[in-house]
Amino acid sequence: MLDDLEKYFINYYDSYKNGYNATKGGNEVGNSVHKGETNGRALLNKEDVEYIRECYNEHIPFKIIYEQYKDKISKRGLQKIWWFETWKDIHPEYHTEENKYWHSHQAKANAPEVAANNKRKFSAEEVRQMREEYDNGLTPKEVWLKYAPELAWGTVYNAITRKTYKDIK
Repeated sequence: MLDDLEKYFINYYDSYKNGYNATKGGNEVGNSVHKGETNGRALLNKEDVEYIRECYNEHIPFKIIYEQYKDKISKRGLQKIWWFETWKDIHPEYHTEENKYWHSHQAKANAPEVAANNKRKFSAEEVRQMREEYDNGLTPKEVWLKYAPELAWGTVYNAITRKTYKDIK
């Protein structure tokens, strides 16, 4: 139905001959749309994309995969594959809410390349205590003074406002 609507509006506004549309629309064979390896601009092949998606499903952080492909494709190009914006037909079953959540929260919170020494300033319990105090009315400064005045104020502020330690509920 969407293909038909696309074709209708491209025809209605004459945006194929006198506009920005490169095709007459729809997803039909013969409309000169090339996907995957048949796209002349494709920088990776099907096997590359299958491997990338398998890594995504196995919760391997993006930065590790990007290091393997940075000489073949731009970071944004790889992100489009990673987030299923392109090559949508390869392992769509891996594009689950669980995987999306892990890569948008857990990978960043736990990846060793994010934290220089991979050691956290606070335990999960300390973060929960500070957040509870903050949620119950203490100001960020009061929480900082009570729990960690020896650390930078921003370290505590980011933890209690959930900008860091996103994996802790």
